[in-house]
Amino acid sequence: MTRFQVLQAITDVHEYVHGVWSMVHSMKDEQEFENVLRSEISEEGRQCMLKAARNKDYPLSLERLQ
Repeated sequence: MTRFQVLQAITDVHEYVHGVWSMVHSMKDEQEFENVLRSEISEEGRQCMLKAARNKDYPLSLERLQ
């Protein structure tokens, strides 16, 4: 699962904007941002997000994280 797919699973506009905005501002250029979005998250990170979605700790669509 890529970081782009994770961003697509965020169901709250405010949280989505916050996540993307902070990522964009930490990158030196568009290519770096694209590379980050294409990169895979770890299995541990994926499991953490699934748990947060199940517990409703963060606005994520479980269907998009499967």
